[in-house]
Amino acid sequence: LSLLRYKKQTTKKTIMETNNNQQIQTMETAYKLFKKSIQNYNNTNAHSWLNQHGFKALAIDALFISHRVHHGEPIEVKQALESVGIIKVIGNKGHQVFGAKNIAFPLRNETDHVVNFCSVNIKNNQTTYLNREGVYPHYPSLETTKLFIAKNIIEAATILQSKLLKEGQSVLALYEGRLLIQHEEAIKKLKQLKEVVFIQKK
Repeated sequence: LSLLRYKKQTTKKTIMETNNNQQIQTMETAYKLFKKSIQNYNNTNAHSWLNQHGFKALAIDALFISHRVHHGEPIEVKQALESVGIIKVIGNKGHQVFGAKNIAFPLRNETDHVVNFCSVNIKNNQTTYLNREGVYPHYPSLETTKLFIAKNIIEAATILQSKLLKEGQSVLALYEGRLLIQHEEAIKKLKQLKEVVFIQKK
């Protein structure tokens, strides 16, 4: 009985790990598609938004979500994107795309894999998250001695774009002002941390 229970637990763990790996692979695929869109998509509104904020897409890892992001992709890719909520089938009318026609930022896990996206409306800056996982821009380096904590992703991106961060300094964006479990875990790992600065927007 004990051996049977062990086998069931092991099988369940293996299935969970497989599903998690597949989800991460799908999110990484979406990241590549969104990155391709910001580089190739002829959308003056998106680039105007970046210019208005003084951003360079590469410096802050900004992406663009095309409403046609899934077009031309294999059925397996479409199904994978649907499984994580990036696209949704709408009856016989086709697909609805998460954050379509908006800027997006990737959120990463401890191993630096993309696990989430934050969509920023280019008209009103309203943000929408695909889920509640990950942090932006990434988990701070373990050598971090000074950590800047921003209220949101746009403020953190502003710090990144400024290139003011020195060696041993990192920035971490909260979840729209909220400190989630992953933020706490990231901060607790910083054994060399000496100073924390909460960015106050003027």
